[in-house]
Amino acid sequence: MDSEKWQTLVVKHYFDEVVEAMRRQLIRFTIQSPEPHIWSEKEKTQLLTWMTELRS
Repeated sequence: MDSEKWQTLVVKHYFDEVVEAMRRQLIRFTIQSPEPHIWSEKEKTQLLTWMTELRS
């Protein structure tokens, strides 16, 4: 994701409660990560779970 798309994600809010919660948690993951977009195994599992939920 380029910086422009990231900025859009950070400031955009969603009316769907679940998607909004995912957006906020993704931002938390990024802030807490020692390097941008380097995810822990727990975070990777959460991201994959969200992808599965969104697709169904």
